[in-house]
Amino acid sequence: LSEYNLGPEYSNYRFSHYLNVGDARVSGIEASYDHVLTFLPRWASGFSVFANGSRLQLEGRDTADFRGFVPKVFNAGISYDRGRVNVQLKRNYRGKQQLSPQNWPNSFEFRRESVTFDLNAQIKLHKRVSIFVTGRNLTNEPTVLEWSSPATPDYAKIQRFIESGAQYAFGLKGTF
Repeated sequence: LSEYNLGPEYSNYRFSHYLNVGDARVSGIEASYDHVLTFLPRWASGFSVFANGSRLQLEGRDTADFRGFVPKVFNAGISYDRGRVNVQLKRNYRGKQQLSPQNWPNSFEFRRESVTFDLNAQIKLHKRVSIFVTGRNLTNEPTVLEWSSPATPDYAKIQRFIESGAQYAFGLKGTF
């Protein structure tokens, strides 16, 4: 705070700034898999499974400046696509995400890891017209934000719960 000529009366306020200097390196792996379940009987044809994920590492002296960096992401699901019907159910894992540094040394705000489920469905009414529904976060999983510093006890880390609810979109889609 003294760097910005702010006195001790601002010590209870959250203060952050962005600075794009220094060095850092992101390395990791990303993998994806999609498989049509051809071994199923004819009446059950159209099912497939899929998965994709990434595991990234951040290295360097300025890694604290990577707000929003998510080192682990994994999605997997099952889909059905046959004739006029397309349905997809997906499980999403999002690892712990660093948000912003706080006023104290080695103190950060984090978004806690989470698992959500999404659903997409579409029915073709005509060659160029279909109806659809999309549902995100079907189980209403809250976003949990926490502060972390070397001096913060576990019981005091949770800052807030954000419940945005399940989100749905319904519509009519046309291609021309």
